[in-house]
This record gives sequence, C-alpha cells and structure tokens, in this order.
Amino acid sequence: MNPLDSVISTQAALQSSAPELDKLKKACTGLEASFLQTVVGEMRKGTDEVHFGQQLGGDTFQSMFDDTLADILAQKNSMGVSQAMYAPLAQQVMQKATLAQHGQDGQTTEGITH
Repeated sequence: MNPLDSVISTQAALQSSAPELDKLKKACTGLEASFLQTVVGEMRKGTDEVHFGQQLGGDTFQSMFDDTLADILAQKNSMGVSQAMYAPLAQQVMQKATLAQHGQDGQTTEGITH
C-alpha cells in the first residue's frame, strides 16, 4: 500500500466517523460530569456551610449549583476521566471506520484494491 493511500484512507475514516466521535465525546464528558456531581455532593456532606440558606428551596439551589459546577469541571476535563475513557474508545471507532472503508479483504467500498 502506498503511504499516501494510507493517509487518504485515514482521513476518509476520520470524516466518516466524525459524528460518532462527537457523540462519544459528549457521552464521556457527561459521564465525567455525573462522577463529579457525586464527588461534589459527597464533599458537600463533609461541611456544615450553607450557601443558599435553609429556607424553602435552599437545597434545590445548592443542588443546581453543584450540578453546574460539575458540568463546568467536566467541560474543562479537570479530572481527566473523560479523556481517559475517550482515547481508547475513539481508537476503536477509528479502527471500525477504517475496516468499513476497506472491507475485511483489503478492498475499499468502491471496489478498488490496494
């Protein structure tokens, strides 16, 4: 196989799998956000501080604040959880796309052999 063909094939696989990679990135970030929501909630239990008062709705606002904080931390990949999950899964998606591009027997989907 010509090295240039390999590069073109990789680019084609990347383009064809871009929507799936975007979904995967969002899912990994969402999982990190859920993890961080649990961490922040558990940390909050260890303190007696009350930021939004003890009136009706204070717990709701505190929970909303904690959820937003966790989402922001996940978006910034602060813990690295989403990246640790995304990298190997993205590699599998790319391998699958490359195989689909060439088929199992080395032929491309257009029927051109290399």
